[in-house]
Amino acid sequence: MSFVFLLIAIGSNVGAQVLFKYAALRGLHWGFQFPDLITKNFPLILAAFLLAFSAPFYFLALRQFSLSVAYPVSVAVTFLIVNLFAVNYFGEKLNTLQMVGYTLVVSGIFFIAYFTNSSR
Repeated sequence: MSFVFLLIAIGSNVGAQVLFKYAALRGLHWGFQFPDLITKNFPLILAAFLLAFSAPFYFLALRQFSLSVAYPVSVAVTFLIVNLFAVNYFGEKLNTLQMVGYTLVVSGIFFIAYFTNSSR
């Protein structure tokens, strides 16, 4: 079950990061009427909610996984998925050295997850 908690934390963190980028591209809308302030800044508000939503699930995952495994795996997986969104939805470009770096990150995740001595 802890693996599911970690996946939920990663997924909501990915959603938050992508929505932060989307909101940044749209710009922040200031207004004096409350409904407009909410509706026009909804991606930013949802991103903040998703970031807060991920915290308790990460906490629950840490009850079973060691911090030295959970943190690097969650950061690296989030990093890779967010970059897939950056390329596919925001049109960002990757160069050869970045691709080498991503390969190293994937290798690092494998070594951290596969060669862990214990789950605590």
